[in-house]
Amino acid sequence: MKRKVIIVDLDNVVYDFIYGLAAFIAHGHADAPRTEEVDAMLKKYKTWGIHDDWGMPWGELKRFWRLGVERNQIYAKGPRIHGARRALWQLSDAEWDIHIVSNRLTDFGLHDTIAISTATWLRDNNIPYRQLSLVNDKHRITADAIIDDREDNMNADVHGQPFLFPANHNTGFQVQPNEQYNYWQNIVKTLCD
Repeated sequence: MKRKVIIVDLDNVVYDFIYGLAAFIAHGHADAPRTEEVDAMLKKYKTWGIHDDWGMPWGELKRFWRLGVERNQIYAKGPRIHGARRALWQLSDAEWDIHIVSNRLTDFGLHDTIAISTATWLRDNNIPYRQLSLVNDKHRITADAIIDDREDNMNADVHGQPFLFPANHNTGFQVQPNEQYNYWQNIVKTLCD
């Protein structure tokens, strides 16, 4: 029996990129504990233009981002989105072929570091998957379903059933961890029932 394939985005779907970046900027560690400073940054996050949300020039945010990758913090450390690991194991147990697809290859290079950090984080966090792709065009990969936080990454003709994962930048409000957990469980219920 051929398994159904599901594409799963990483950042803001499985890996909490916004928290990791905020924690790195505030404390130099993507997995730093929550502090008032990190909470203040998270409360300001509303759009993909997080540099504007945080009141810093794009170049400064990019500098922190690159530094975090170089220091094996961004993508290598940082928290999971609440409920992601459990839901992915439920999908794997239901014979879904999980294909992690992320657009992490940045214009500032460090592709080898990003690839190693990504695979290491997935292993360290016990995230099940059968394939890992780092690409900028997810429309090139066919699947039966896709979970992503960016609607422009999804196409029902290519990806079957799309699930737009809730995040501040696509909902217009502050998404809470319990809402993300519930959304993951709704995905599992939809795909496994």
